[in-house]
Amino acid sequence: MRIILAICCLVFSWQGLAARTTCERGGFERELEVLYDKPHIGGCQLQYSKKDEHPGYKKAIYMALYERGFCQERLLEMQGRLEDWGWICKERSLK
Repeated sequence: MRIILAICCLVFSWQGLAARTTCERGGFERELEVLYDKPHIGGCQLQYSKKDEHPGYKKAIYMALYERGFCQERLLEMQGRLEDWGWICKERSLK
């Protein structure tokens, strides 16, 4: 029983990656990632990182507890802003 509970806890942690976009400009790189806590009810975070300036540091710039699609919409908005500022953005594999 404890093993099943431990597995369930691992499956429903913030590690459920749903989308990743990388943007580059002038040798600099930005990354946007959507992570799901409870994909079946909409819990998510949109994390932003400046991989070249602060390796390993990620900041949650948006978060939702129950609104499905919220973080995906915010990712697209943020990607659009970066592209408006001259960044080249590409969706990355979810391996």
